[in-house]
Amino acid sequence: VKAGYGAYTGYQTAKSRGYTGWKKWGYTAYSAASSAIGFGKILKFSKKAKAMFPSKKAARRAARRDAGIGKHGTFTKLNETLNAGSRHPRLSSNQSRNAKRSHKGHKLAHDRWGHLKGENGKPVGPHYNVYIKKGKKTESRHYYYPSKHDPRKNK
Repeated sequence: VKAGYGAYTGYQTAKSRGYTGWKKWGYTAYSAASSAIGFGKILKFSKKAKAMFPSKKAARRAARRDAGIGKHGTFTKLNETLNAGSRHPRLSSNQSRNAKRSHKGHKLAHDRWGHLKGENGKPVGPHYNVYIKKGKKTESRHYYYPSKHDPRKNK
């Protein structure tokens, strides 16, 4: 019942806004799903779906945009030592990564080998990190991309 009502109101709203074609039917389907499941669950799913990018370049662009660097933004270069579990298996144990700090104070770093153990204890593939300062707290965002490297082999 909720989905039917959501579809009806979504269709009416899309029609009143002048949407046609795929935009109208997409709006209708989204309204039906958000009415049936709940808006919070739809939003959570959409954020989760955006975590994986189709290519390294797409992940880098999104991470740079979130860090406030963009195409022509200013930044300061940083050099950080990699933690255990984030190092390449065949290189020395004294490895580092290049990071950048934007003019906004946000930090962008590239974990090209991923992590042996992530937050849930499972291996995490290669990704870009953006550390966003919000007052005294720092929020960490990850931008994953496909890779053939197996992080379980990291040292």
